[in-house]
Amino acid sequence: MKNFNIYFSSKEGKIEKLVYDLYDTEVVDKFLKVWKQSDNSYEEQRLNWFSKVESLDAGRKKLESLNDIIKKLNATGHVKIPKRLLLNQPNLSKKNPYYGDLTQHWKLNELHEIFELWSLDTSDDVDLDHRDIQGEEIEGFEHYGYFNDEMKSMFEHINWYVHDLEWYLRGTLRDPDFKDYFYVVRNSWRREIGGGEFETNAIKLTDDDFNQMERVRPWGYLNLDFATVGKDMSHAFRTKDPVLIERQNIAQQKYIRPAVNLKFQNKVFPAPPGEVKFIGEEDFTKEEYDIYYKWCKDNGATKYGYDYKSPPYNMGRIPLGETKDLTTENFDDFFDEFSEVHHVEVPKISVPKTFISLSDKGSH
Repeated sequence: MKNFNIYFSSKEGKIEKLVYDLYDTEVVDKFLKVWKQSDNSYEEQRLNWFSKVESLDAGRKKLESLNDIIKKLNATGHVKIPKRLLLNQPNLSKKNPYYGDLTQHWKLNELHEIFELWSLDTSDDVDLDHRDIQGEEIEGFEHYGYFNDEMKSMFEHINWYVHDLEWYLRGTLRDPDFKDYFYVVRNSWRREIGGGEFETNAIKLTDDDFNQMERVRPWGYLNLDFATVGKDMSHAFRTKDPVLIERQNIAQQKYIRPAVNLKFQNKVFPAPPGEVKFIGEEDFTKEEYDIYYKWCKDNGATKYGYDYKSPPYNMGRIPLGETKDLTTENFDDFFDEFSEVHHVEVPKISVPKTFISLSDKGSH
């Protein structure tokens, strides 16, 4: 059995690890090849990670933080984000067992598109996976070509908060006992091959790989991270964002990259009637795929060139392994104390001697 060991550190410098048992599959072997390649890209392992904790109070604070970032970016004079996209605190009615406040979801969709446009317009990373955005516009959004590290960080926070607030606005966080810890851990994206030239640490996904995609499990699974700028078709479906199809802005994952995500969520909520839940204990059913395919068809996916029934458009993520190191009784205490990613070891495959681990998620 191959293991993927993620070491976490506390503020006091204590170290604890989570041991993931990896599956014996071809896609896992490809992933490990890419991960080892990344570990060998530099003298030390260079990790970049971020985490989020979902709760009702955190949702309120993230909404306010998102509004603050929009105002700060506008104050730079280098970008203009329309004020109509500022969010109001939702009225999360307890009368409806499914919905919170979806009247503002369109704002999150527009903000995500703004993040994507700005990131791709200003990026010098030739390895970014994205579609052609030449000539695309969002009403009221302007940027004037200038950018710096602070602006880049603020736009990245827009992206994080948009994804976080999707759950908040849906009313998922009304339950005061609900907790969700989510981490993304990324290794070096590319390596220098001499003469200032770089090569990407990635392997292209095949149809067989895409057919390993499953519904995201709420507890203890290690998944191959999406690691792509934009939304794939199933994400557009989940967030009711058909405009992405019309704009031809769907961004399907293409590569196995050295990036994983892990999730520990103590409760699973039912999907509203006629919708599909993306987190749950069992895989997607034929009936759920029928709902997804109907949405794609009704919103013109075929007309705009999307072969939505082919494997790359499958719903879910590719699982790599799972851990039984934590329980619903102790996971809260573990992540409250050991909140930072320290390093990763893959015994007998890649065990780096030195590490650099940076969190992408500060505060603004």
